[in-house]
Amino acid sequence: MPNSVTTVSPSCYRLIVTGGERHDDEQSVRAALSDAMRRYTGLGPINIVTGMLSEVDDFIYQLSREADVQCFRLRPSTLDRRKLELYARNERLVNLGQSLLAFDDGESLSVKHLLEAAAFVELPTVRIHQRISLLGQERAMVVAR
Repeated sequence: MPNSVTTVSPSCYRLIVTGGERHDDEQSVRAALSDAMRRYTGLGPINIVTGMLSEVDDFIYQLSREADVQCFRLRPSTLDRRKLELYARNERLVNLGQSLLAFDDGESLSVKHLLEAAAFVELPTVRIHQRISLLGQERAMVVAR
């Protein structure tokens, strides 16, 4: 059973990390998460909070466990993933986090909404956007704000 978000320590740095269903570049996920953990280490222990809906979220959970970093999963309250439940979950994530690392596949409405909600409250955000290069290969590019 995943950790409950209510047990996230207020004394820890809370990094929200999530991604769209189609963002499947594990190398960019690994690199960006490692970079974020190095960047925020000086601020105290890190707690990662993820959305628990996509393969990216599962991979983030696995990487955090490998790095011995606590990872909490916050899922929508219903299993049918209705938009309103996703948006309510996203707002909880934004209110809980101190920064956001988002892996954007360009198609996920949930990730789009999460990025918009983070911008609204001026949450520091790094967006990793998966795009197609001129050669037809998938590449990740970083868009920081």
